[in-house]
Amino acid sequence: MGSKSSRRDFIKRSAFSTIAIWVSDRAWAQGGKSSNDRVQIASIHSTPFVGRSGQHLTVDGKQIHLYGGSLYGAPWREDRFNQYVDTWIANARSNGMNTIRICDFIDNRNLDQWKDARTWANVDYLLNALEARKMYAILDLSTYRNLLERIFKKDPNADTDTPGIVAAYNPKNWEAFTAFVSARYKNSRSIAFYSIAGECEAPVHKRITTQELTAFYDKVSTQLRAGDPNHLVSSGGLLYLDWNSGIDWKTIFNLPNIKMAAMHVYSKGDESVLPTVSEWARQPSVNIPFVIEEFGMKQGTDDTARAQWFRKIYSLAARYASVGALFWNLGPELNSGSCDVGPQTPAVWKVVRECASLFRESPASGKGSQ
Repeated sequence: MGSKSSRRDFIKRSAFSTIAIWVSDRAWAQGGKSSNDRVQIASIHSTPFVGRSGQHLTVDGKQIHLYGGSLYGAPWREDRFNQYVDTWIANARSNGMNTIRICDFIDNRNLDQWKDARTWANVDYLLNALEARKMYAILDLSTYRNLLERIFKKDPNADTDTPGIVAAYNPKNWEAFTAFVSARYKNSRSIAFYSIAGECEAPVHKRITTQELTAFYDKVSTQLRAGDPNHLVSSGGLLYLDWNSGIDWKTIFNLPNIKMAAMHVYSKGDESVLPTVSEWARQPSVNIPFVIEEFGMKQGTDDTARAQWFRKIYSLAARYASVGALFWNLGPELNSGSCDVGPQTPAVWKVVRECASLFRESPASGKGSQ
């Protein structure tokens, strides 16, 4: 459940499409069948939306850092959902965290599952719960990419294949989804930014071209911003940046409606390229935020050694001016194949608490922008 490998076998993604998904009920995609079908996000505190000021994220006149973890494995379609997320939000907050990355919330059994009312009511609940505690969310939309890959793949024995990749990276297939999401959440005060689809397919695998991948991020980010000008958009944290994978990350990160450099860190190669990405983002000609959206290690590593590695990544994040550091994954599992972090992993949990001091709010300079 909380295992990185059980989600997508530790990082393999791919391609592009001419397959279009036409949603006949456009009104539903814009926010609901009727006003009664939508659960509004409460405005519990009146801080401005998170904005961008050069290399920094800002809110209410302060620079902020996003410090926390992903919430994979939540019981999205069970009655115990509210109790589960309340427990883990409390755990996170008491251990120095201010951000939860909301991910993998769509059931991928059939295409219409993305419209499931219970799922979105639970997303609403989680966003409201974070807002009530003055915490932030990264709303990760890669769950929809994963749905498209699964539904359109032809090989039942493969995690994904070329037809699945082609469908997942066709921006036309995202239009109804992004219209719905942006209409529903444009006034949410807890969302720091949307994350489109991290750990994307490498064009070197020949299932998508460099140009198609860049166009995907350009068009989907434009769709989101057209419906929701209040929130920032990230490509999602990318991998394969330490070799010639065909990902034009500089262009993607600097797209007009993205302007954020987001990466995931797992391998030695990821660690080695981290300074390069950060230093590029901090160039005066670029001047955009850099964020470590995800990093993690399986529990099979000794808890003490794993804690030391977490401390190393937090130190790198602080040294290279990351506006956030979020681990994979906040959850209760205790087994060698899981990446979960919580009180059941005491050495890592202690490091998370201690390193929170590296990521504090500070006065902002300059005018923020959305």
